[in-house]
Amino acid sequence: MPDELSASRSISPAVLPAGQNIQADLRLGLALSGGGLRATLFHLGVIKYLRDVGLLSKVTHICSVSGGSILAAHLVQRWAEYLEKENYDDGPAQELIRFAESDLRCRVFRRAFSIVRLMRWEKWSPTRWLEYYYSRELYQSQPLSALMAATCTTETLRRPELHILATDLETGVLCSFSHQGLWYNLHDADQNLAKKAERDLAKIADQPIGLAVAASSAFPLVFRPVYLTPQRVGRKKDEFFGRDEMFLTDGGVYDNLALVPFVVRNEAWKCDLVLASDASRVSDWATLRGRWTVWKHLLGLQRSYEIASDLLYKLEKDCLEKFSGAGEPLHWVNIPIYATTAIKDVSIPVEEQLRVKDIRTDLDRFPSTAIRALVVHGQCVAQQAVTEIDAGKLKHHLDSNNWKPWDPRGVAGPSAKLRLPSSEYRTLTTRRRCIFSHCSWRDWPNYVHLGVLLILILVSLYWWWSALPQKPRDLRIVHVSRFETVASGEYQWLHAYQVQAFREATSDKDAGTVDDVQLVRMETNGFEKNTPEFGLAIRLVADFELRAQIFLVRDNTGRPFYLPLLAVGGEPPPINVLVPNSQRGDFLLIVGQMRAKGGKQLSRDVDKIQSVLSLEVK
Repeated sequence: MPDELSASRSISPAVLPAGQNIQADLRLGLALSGGGLRATLFHLGVIKYLRDVGLLSKVTHICSVSGGSILAAHLVQRWAEYLEKENYDDGPAQELIRFAESDLRCRVFRRAFSIVRLMRWEKWSPTRWLEYYYSRELYQSQPLSALMAATCTTETLRRPELHILATDLETGVLCSFSHQGLWYNLHDADQNLAKKAERDLAKIADQPIGLAVAASSAFPLVFRPVYLTPQRVGRKKDEFFGRDEMFLTDGGVYDNLALVPFVVRNEAWKCDLVLASDASRVSDWATLRGRWTVWKHLLGLQRSYEIASDLLYKLEKDCLEKFSGAGEPLHWVNIPIYATTAIKDVSIPVEEQLRVKDIRTDLDRFPSTAIRALVVHGQCVAQQAVTEIDAGKLKHHLDSNNWKPWDPRGVAGPSAKLRLPSSEYRTLTTRRRCIFSHCSWRDWPNYVHLGVLLILILVSLYWWWSALPQKPRDLRIVHVSRFETVASGEYQWLHAYQVQAFREATSDKDAGTVDDVQLVRMETNGFEKNTPEFGLAIRLVADFELRAQIFLVRDNTGRPFYLPLLAVGGEPPPINVLVPNSQRGDFLLIVGQMRAKGGKQLSRDVDKIQSVLSLEVK
């Protein structure tokens, strides 16, 4: 293991000048980093510890990014419940746990790319569905104004000021959503907030909290940016920074630690200490072995983004630790996910703690093993980080003995011991791409997709079956005419055959007339499909006889092609013909003499000819 990696796992103590004590009216800032649902669950453990030891009620300002924003908005919205509940086995904490188990990403993409949207009945993008689920399942569709601190009357339960960070893709500046609306260019060091609000605040506090959290967690390689226009937020252009549109994406693109607002506004906010819950660490190693496919190309792009983000993260930490600008410097405590702890009967084994930081950062379903490990590990790291601060500085505010470790999915029996075994490590560190693993039969789009899939399979099978050569089922005479001995548009050899047939018919008559001998052309219906070789029997009723030439006619090129099949004469019983492989649209042509015996009359009517002559496919 590299030396620098081992060294990085120690917890950075608070950056406090020697001898400086925390004031009696303690003002804490809380920074919740990005990292998908992994960060949400880790931060939940940190919050539980801070609540137990009495520090959560001292928080006056919260800044959050991506997965941290999922928890931060829920925390501030349900602030009183998070503070008053000693047991997190029910209430808002369990809502977050169930949300992490709900397989959010797959539910979003099953709807965003369902057959309904492909048919343009529903034009919502994955990001709009993300906003919808945030609002419906976590924030009760409440607006940003519901996060206002003044809604709590008692000082202890007064909500902190929340800033949900996002990045403007067009200008590259940091923005934030708060109970006042949307702040633009948060990196501006102007400490006169009233003056800055006139210039850089769009008062869109009536927009849903889910919109802000979706913008903060819209990871660029998976979700498109949140698209805002003055029309969508119900404002005029001059009330929306004078812009026609904005594209807001993951706040971690700019600051994945959520510490920049504290650095810039420390003089105005006057936070004595900032607790930075850091779950943004990326994996030290990524496996890309094998053939370079399109999927590997996407993984390569994501890995490149992670490496660049991790470098920015390390540079930001170094700068903050050395920060000594004008005014009071920022004092902060790092609570990193990559730290290891050794708290008896609480911490998971050290080798398994090192795996926690490698858990995937997406919005897929998290199993109970990962949820338990992240929440408990967050509590342990927070306990170790806070207690490493000089006890004299927090002795009036910290009640360490009140901490009651919480296992969100604690069970009795052999499985009660917290473990993150290597057998589950691969599952927790790789993103699913198998289509079947994304299915949930509790989700209605799967039934729609299954129905569409079955229809496509049936249509494909029918098309395949229809394309197979098949014997004609219904072969019959559909057109009868008496051919002439004058020149016609037929081929010359067919015309010559017709003249010869007429002469033979005349010579067959004793009286020299041809009244009971007809020179006929009979055409069958066209073949509906390609046909294999098949036998054909031509049958006549008693007292009728046929001398004929049978042709297979193909007329798909604009010029008919005649293939002679059989020439018959005399008075056969049935006439048997072998028809070769043929194509759809081909038909049979029977040209010859039909004679009636015993004074019977012939007719060129199709129905009457069919009563005399029948075709039977063998």
